[in-house]
Amino acid sequence: MPYTMAELDYRSMLIDATNMDMGDPYVNSNNASSMSLQFLTHCARNAGIPEVILGNYESVMELVAAANKEKGWHNDTTQYTPKVGDIAIFGEGFSDNIPIQVGLVTSVRPDDKIMVTLIDHIGHSRSCFVTSRNVMRNSSYILGYVSPLYDKKIQFMDSVTGTVQSRAPQTQAFVLWVKERYNITLKPDAHGILPLKERKKLIPAWQSEIRSIYKISMMVTNRFDRTSVAAGSRHPISDASDPEKNQSLIFMLQGLLYGWGLDPKALNGIYTTATANAVYAFQRVHCTGEASGKVDGPTWSALFTAQA
Repeated sequence: MPYTMAELDYRSMLIDATNMDMGDPYVNSNNASSMSLQFLTHCARNAGIPEVILGNYESVMELVAAANKEKGWHNDTTQYTPKVGDIAIFGEGFSDNIPIQVGLVTSVRPDDKIMVTLIDHIGHSRSCFVTSRNVMRNSSYILGYVSPLYDKKIQFMDSVTGTVQSRAPQTQAFVLWVKERYNITLKPDAHGILPLKERKKLIPAWQSEIRSIYKISMMVTNRFDRTSVAAGSRHPISDASDPEKNQSLIFMLQGLLYGWGLDPKALNGIYTTATANAVYAFQRVHCTGEASGKVDGPTWSALFTAQA
């Protein structure tokens, strides 16, 4: 069976994804209600959140119906206390029970106010922007709250076929690259997951790359020791890295992410947003401290040596 990333903090991943777009105009639309659900779906997809967690619905009413079926719909706003990561469902007015807009709950305050991120007009602008609003949790404009299936125990499932989603094709491409470049033979499992002993084989290759790229004195060994951690932290990989200089390291990073069962969306040596999201997901499970999306020494160490 493939490694199950059951402990991913999908709530934080979705909030981080929405915050990245804060203040931005949204597809030049002047229709906030039609864009709000699509915006959340877009953010979830960019964050690498499996579709089974949030769903993919054509309308807010369809979302509410699905949540009600899963017992995740809370329409008694006087009794239910929303949680961070819930989706607030807004109606058009005090007497209108038609759900038309959604907002992601990003904080819950003791004074019964919540912070929501949503698509809305700002000032007198006719365009819509990603913005945050403070509202009362039992506001008459809020029809209820949807609790997505953040804690659903998932394996990497294909949303169309419902079968276990394999990373084998991407990992196999990485295996061929490693063999050609470093003459190292990796043996992933049937799902494309790289076991611990296979990932450790890549440590000398990483050390050789770091030593060559940054002209530093480093012994090439089969251990990711303090010297390796320090070198990785002095020269972290992120979207600010020189893409040409660090292409081989980013390629190795993407291959390792696939080998963990994550999906950086490409094996091309370019530090894309999808690569950063996969790094965030990995760090939340296997690294101490706050996930940053920046690949430092401790992150490299975990990629090579953490237990699945």
